[in-house]
Amino acid sequence: MNNRLNRWIFICVAFVIVFSVFIVPGACREPNFQDTGKNSNFVFAVFGDSRLPGYVPYKKSQLDIINSFIEQMLSYDYGQIPFDNELTFNKKTQYLESIKIYPKGMPDNYLQLFFGSNRWVTKAIKGPSGVQILRDEGQRWVYKNVLAELRKYKMNPAAGSGFVIHTGDITYQGLQGKGKNTSPYWKQFNEQFMEKVPKDIPSGLVSRFFPALGNHETWGDENIQGFLETFPYLTGLGFNEKNRIYKFDYKNSRFIFLDSGDFIGQAPVMWNSKYPDYNTQMSILESWLKEAIGKNIKHVFVMHHYPCFTLISAHDVGALANEQNPHNVLKKYSSRLDIISITGHVHTTEFFVVDGVKYCVIGGGGGEQDIGLIPQPDGYPAELYWKGSLRVEEYSYLTVNVSGNSVAMFLHRWRPVKGKSDVVKVF
Repeated sequence: MNNRLNRWIFICVAFVIVFSVFIVPGACREPNFQDTGKNSNFVFAVFGDSRLPGYVPYKKSQLDIINSFIEQMLSYDYGQIPFDNELTFNKKTQYLESIKIYPKGMPDNYLQLFFGSNRWVTKAIKGPSGVQILRDEGQRWVYKNVLAELRKYKMNPAAGSGFVIHTGDITYQGLQGKGKNTSPYWKQFNEQFMEKVPKDIPSGLVSRFFPALGNHETWGDENIQGFLETFPYLTGLGFNEKNRIYKFDYKNSRFIFLDSGDFIGQAPVMWNSKYPDYNTQMSILESWLKEAIGKNIKHVFVMHHYPCFTLISAHDVGALANEQNPHNVLKKYSSRLDIISITGHVHTTEFFVVDGVKYCVIGGGGGEQDIGLIPQPDGYPAELYWKGSLRVEEYSYLTVNVSGNSVAMFLHRWRPVKGKSDVVKVF
């Protein structure tokens, strides 16, 4: 009797095992990407600083408007430094073809912008070596490939990005129109990118596009009219004119967007936001990190525009000042959370690991390139991408693969000098 019972139990157990492994696919494996309710695997893309530096639809007869544009550009970027400029016009159409600007008495230190038939900047050259630091194909390359990442998601989430993050500076300024339908910069972004973002939204998200506020979004548009009109869904996440920060959770990760504020040409860079101010934002950041720990969230991605660490000097300013740097908060929680900071502002790509926090500078989205290094201070964290080598014109975006407890990051890049694109794993 016992032997017969034991044989019957053995047959039943064997049947269950065979049924689980061969008849019910996935019963003994991790859930697949489509099973969004039970797994934490997902992919998203990141790019930033994608705006072109100027739209100038003016003719030689409109010198007053052109000079006003140049004056506004120079005063914003360089303060009170006196500059000279040289203008070139098309002999047939009389439209402005190029602007060459340089500090008075220093003609070799020039920046020259060239305008195409559509009146947008098509390329930029920087002296004294005459190196090209911008071509409008760079912005188009980034837009095209990020959109392709988003489209692939519907066919195979494991091979495409469900959403995209922008690190700020989508537009150039609001002095030529503030709203999404009046600003040439917002109109260009909407036509070339936002209107082409797939309408299918992954469950658990309110959109496929999540931006941080850059300093160029506030230049000439202090009330961020264009930003609010373009991304109205952010108000549902707590973002508004007086509170320019927000967060959301997706699967096993938390995404935090802070506001580092307007541009003030100073070194070191200060956290200039008043909505709310630095101390209030850091208090909120700390509460959001503690809350993430309480919810057993594994990964925290923190986005804001100004970089915590950089070896680039953009307009003679670099990273945030030590006393106004989110690193002071983030490092306290790096042993309990996997924290990744993603910023922009300087138009280059850089990676650092400091006190257990990964820092990603993603600023190669289409704007003019920053390639002028500052001397590395003693004891400064090592930059892990260029590693001290000469920087070149490069347009790029990042894809981030979250798989359970691990995160893998891949930089997709195009270097026009080499004439080809490739993908490299950075973390």
